[in-house]
Amino acid sequence: MTLPPLRPLGRTAALVALLALGTVIVGPRAVPPTRSGINAVIANTTDTTKTRTWFTCNQAESRTANAYFAYPLTEALPLVTPPADITGNNRTGVYSALGVSHDGTAGPCVRDNANTGSILLNGSTGEIGGPAAISAAPTTYSEEIWFKTGTAGGKLIGFGTSRTGSSAAVDRHIYMGNQGGNIGRLVFATGTATLKSYLTSPLAYNDNVWHHVVATQSSAGMRLYVDGQLVASNAVATNYNFPTTSGQGYWRIGYDNLTGWSGVPTNWRFTGNLAFAAAYTRALSATEVTEHYLAGRP
Repeated sequence: MTLPPLRPLGRTAALVALLALGTVIVGPRAVPPTRSGINAVIANTTDTTKTRTWFTCNQAESRTANAYFAYPLTEALPLVTPPADITGNNRTGVYSALGVSHDGTAGPCVRDNANTGSILLNGSTGEIGGPAAISAAPTTYSEEIWFKTGTAGGKLIGFGTSRTGSSAAVDRHIYMGNQGGNIGRLVFATGTATLKSYLTSPLAYNDNVWHHVVATQSSAGMRLYVDGQLVASNAVATNYNFPTTSGQGYWRIGYDNLTGWSGVPTNWRFTGNLAFAAAYTRALSATEVTEHYLAGRP
């Protein structure tokens, strides 16, 4: 018997036959155009990315509105010039003749002038006097400083009736305790001879690591910030009169009299490193304090 000739399969029939055999042959086809955009999702549960207002501590302190003075305290030895004021106000300070040296190791602010170190106080004779006398103690103000110490105790910054040495009256100051439950804790204290208010940090900071502290007082009360965070506040303690008749005084750094105040250390002189001290004629906001802290961080 003669079989009829085979006829070509249609396209559909051929594809069905190939699928039955488990084989698919794909010929040339149109390729859709590529896209230049890339979609990506990054999961990050530990860090937060944000834009920083200031890139360096120098910028943060010198360009913040109402800065009264700002001292980087990074001068190299020999210390033949007074602490430079970077605000443009030319309110220079004064170093004590003894007990102040330059520490060339890394300072707190990683992007400032190649991070050229800090001032080191010896805890027995070293101190820094601020600008010339202010005719009346500020009623609204902020004070700021970076510090590092492994020795608890000493005054960091404050206001007194003498530019150097021991003042007859002091106020508006931050000091570190070294006794009892106050060891290594920061105290922001202000008031009159008969009425005083205190803020104390819940943690100790005598860990030989750089820390940033800011204290403010205004009609909103007292605020104490450490490393960019509010650690203590008192909305009732607004402005006090400076405990002298004239009200005249000086900003002080590293030492002053602490007679009559609570929680004070046995050694009133600070032992350790200091950098970027500043004072302002207004209360910095919480956001500004955080921005100043971040200006020094990696």
